[in-house]
Amino acid sequence: MPGVESKSRVEIEKNSHIEIPEELPILPIKDTVTFPYMMIPLAVGRAKSVRLVDDAVIGNRIIGLFLQKKSDIEDPGPEDIYPVGTAVSILKMLKMPDGSLRLMVQGISRINIHEIIQTDPYLKGKIVRITEQGEKTIEIEALMRNVLGLYQRIVSLTPYLPDELYITAMNIDDPGKLADFIASNSSIDLASKQ
Repeated sequence: MPGVESKSRVEIEKNSHIEIPEELPILPIKDTVTFPYMMIPLAVGRAKSVRLVDDAVIGNRIIGLFLQKKSDIEDPGPEDIYPVGTAVSILKMLKMPDGSLRLMVQGISRINIHEIIQTDPYLKGKIVRITEQGEKTIEIEALMRNVLGLYQRIVSLTPYLPDELYITAMNIDDPGKLADFIASNSSIDLASKQ
């Protein structure tokens, strides 16, 4: 969406401290894997999904995005989505003349569906926040340098990837965030991103 600027590192770091409710509305999405800390635009057109977003905007503006296993399913149920997704905050919402919505969302944290508690009028579930564990060891730092070197080559050899992607990746010092950033900005298939 035009006019949306990226947030500073300090603002983004606040995401890890955002309280995520135990129960979230679940929005199945077809062609996008959402990662924590990333801002992405979404188009929402299904009647159930529009109602979910309308209800969320009235409330705390936090929903769970989960990739559908098959994009041709028009009314996905619990068995049609992957169990790991991302809690996102709805930053902006535009209603279109045809009744669909355009959203700008920002990932907060990876989440796992513990239990589906509602299927109508839309999916809702009990979720568990997934936190990354681990220390930044010498081995991890070496792996990060190797990944950055490979990513630099990918960016330089791919005409449609701007050099700024590599510069941004160079400035990410957390291994998990680096992996998420590179995966979200690479043209790998959805199942691999998931």
